[in-house]
Amino acid sequence: EIEPGSRARFTGDVRVDGSGKAFSASRAELNFEQNGLILEDRVVIQDETLCVEGERAEGQLLSGEGLIEQAEFKQRSGLQGQVETLQFYSNGAISLTNGRVTFCPSPSPPWSLSVESLTTNTEQSTLVAKRSTLRLKGVPALYIPYIKIPTGQKRQSGFLPPDITNDSRDGATTELQYYFNLHPQRDATVGARVMSNRGTLWMGEFRNKGLHHEERFYGEYIQRDENYERAGLDEKRWLSAINHLGTWSSVQTQINFTRASSEEHLRDFMSPLQLGGEALGLTQQANPLDTRLLSALPQYAGIRFAQRGFYGGIEVQRYQGLLSQVLDTFERQPNIYIGQEAQLGDWQFQTSMQWTEFKRETLEQADEVVNRQRAQLDLERTWSRSWGYTTTQFGLTHHRYKEDLIEGGTRNLSVTRPEISLDSGLFFDNNSKTRGTTTLTP
Repeated sequence: EIEPGSRARFTGDVRVDGSGKAFSASRAELNFEQNGLILEDRVVIQDETLCVEGERAEGQLLSGEGLIEQAEFKQRSGLQGQVETLQFYSNGAISLTNGRVTFCPSPSPPWSLSVESLTTNTEQSTLVAKRSTLRLKGVPALYIPYIKIPTGQKRQSGFLPPDITNDSRDGATTELQYYFNLHPQRDATVGARVMSNRGTLWMGEFRNKGLHHEERFYGEYIQRDENYERAGLDEKRWLSAINHLGTWSSVQTQINFTRASSEEHLRDFMSPLQLGGEALGLTQQANPLDTRLLSALPQYAGIRFAQRGFYGGIEVQRYQGLLSQVLDTFERQPNIYIGQEAQLGDWQFQTSMQWTEFKRETLEQADEVVNRQRAQLDLERTWSRSWGYTTTQFGLTHHRYKEDLIEGGTRNLSVTRPEISLDSGLFFDNNSKTRGTTTLTP
């Protein structure tokens, strides 16, 4: 039905295309004067980023703007849900009112957000929800007056998804963190974990990455751990970690330092640390991905210089033992080393010297101290032919130990050991068009 110069009405299986969108409905009315379009009954609007189904839609739909009522939608970012009204704009943004949304594709999502108002920002790849309620399995769990959530791959400041758990040890636990995108090479995260049986654990992390260096600082603090207080222990608990790696021309620096107020901190709070203490001490962790089972927290600092075959450095290796089996292991305080590598004709020349002071705490008043001096000289040459190779190596190694005995006095030990080795092997090559060249070297 057409009214010349005014409007046109269509019924049946109506399909309209415009502004990169496809529209379909049982009934449609096009207003020529206002360039408006009204769709009713089984309305579907779809483009490359959004698919919406609803009862009624109206607006300048052919220009990419309009409102759809009683809408069920899904966005390419993964956002989906059912809302009372959905307003979409020509720039791809949408605004929602009175509904429930989620990023979970399941028909019965484990979590969803009931919102009064939600707006997406396509330029910043974010969505802002106001006066919303977090629901777990449909049950209201947390009221959130304002939340900003990123929807794209670009880093930006905003709240991270909350974590809500419940167990017999910590009780009802809610964790919420805020991410600060300070700079393309610099960011920070601060947050709190509220535990009904323990108290509030405050957390913070700062990361920085420059052209020649990178750093990470992490900390946790709880003013009063109620579980520890009931057990008569110090209720103040904390953890701090510093990681640094720098490379400036011939100089490299490294710091890997972690310390906690108690050996049980990682076990109790599951701190998200990536540490290098797996091989320290006498035990190995059962699960390489579980930092709570580390035998020790590393406390390492070192600086190294290397140029034209010469190298040298100084390092200190301490740790905080987490298991009783490794509490009496020696620490290096410090380790000083120098060395040189050179090519003398057909011979490869290597020499190194090292001085290390080992120290460990004991039940006695004095610490146990051992000094070690090590010097090594190696000469190596390899003869290689098409049929095989032969490598000859001559070396001389000297060790000298000095131990300060707990009961008093010292004990000295020196060992000088010459070395000679001869390695030889054959080459058997098999050429194949499909696998290339295969070499067997017995």
